[in-house]
Amino acid sequence: MESLFLIFVILLERKTVESAESVRLVNGGSPCAGRVEVYHRGQWGTVGGYGKSYLYYTWNMKAAAVVCLELGCGAALSASMGSPFGSGSGVVVTCDVRCKGSESALRECPSWTWDHHRWSHSTDVGVICSGGNSPRLVNGSSHCVGRVELYTKESWGTVCGETLNMKIAGDICRYLGCGSAVSASGDARFGEGLGPVIGRPDCGHGKDGGIICSGGNPPRLVNGSSRCAGRVELHTKDTWGTLCGENLNMKIAEDICKYLGCGFALSASGSARFGEGLGPVIGRPDCGHGKDGGIICSGGNPPRLVNGSSRCAGRVELHTKDTWGTLCGENLNMKIAEDICKYLGCGFALSASGSARFGEG
Repeated sequence: MESLFLIFVILLERKTVESAESVRLVNGGSPCAGRVEVYHRGQWGTVGGYGKSYLYYTWNMKAAAVVCLELGCGAALSASMGSPFGSGSGVVVTCDVRCKGSESALRECPSWTWDHHRWSHSTDVGVICSGGNSPRLVNGSSHCVGRVELYTKESWGTVCGETLNMKIAGDICRYLGCGSAVSASGDARFGEGLGPVIGRPDCGHGKDGGIICSGGNPPRLVNGSSRCAGRVELHTKDTWGTLCGENLNMKIAEDICKYLGCGFALSASGSARFGEGLGPVIGRPDCGHGKDGGIICSGGNPPRLVNGSSRCAGRVELHTKDTWGTLCGENLNMKIAEDICKYLGCGFALSASGSARFGEG
């Protein structure tokens, strides 16, 4: 009789533990961000993002919302797969999770049988919750541009750029009512923040993540020879503003070119090469229009240098509107020439001229 009573107590204690703490977020620097782990039969394990056939994925924002609700961590900001917070160890408890979003706990969602599966951890899922407060983008002169900050443990913290990607950026932009993501960067382009760094435990503020959202309208490149070259402008507060060149680099330029369907980034400059704009300057608070950022995209085809002695010398031509056009010499400087040479695999730039030295196009 005593042995039966002991077994009953053990089962009751296990049931109590599993009901009291059945899900957690780990390796995210905050109890409200990280890799999703669930407690089952005395052991913590991860959740796979794939369906039963491994041919599709089922982890989504509805499932993330259930996890955030269960943990008391506010709203879901992002649902990610592919081990963004590192791969787990040990077992994978379940996969093929199909939440409706109205469940109060992840266990209530239909899924593959919970067990101690010895599956790959390559699709371990992760979640970022708001932490009780809406996220914010700071130091970008607009609520739709800036360093990503989340509220955790009664203070604001930043997001590690190594954890930030375009999928997560898109989720945050939509959550803030800021349209879609234009760019996601991880090198503290909007300055280093304070407080904890949410993401990877070994990540410092030098890798603080930043986001540029479309603001409800796609970005545009103006005052160039085509829609794929010009001064970067973003829509904010019912007006168009420029992007500070100090916040612009080739990674952000690449994202904008892809977003606009303009191929690859050839150059990113920050000295108002395409003229000074009007309206607010988005980026660093102390940045003026003299540093307005500009981009040259490939336009869908690589640039070419023509009428020179080799493919690495000549008149710069870009493909636009189903035809080849030239680049105005007033917009060409050594920085842009350097970018084009690197893009073409032609080493370093030796000269940049603007007086039709290689003939008129």
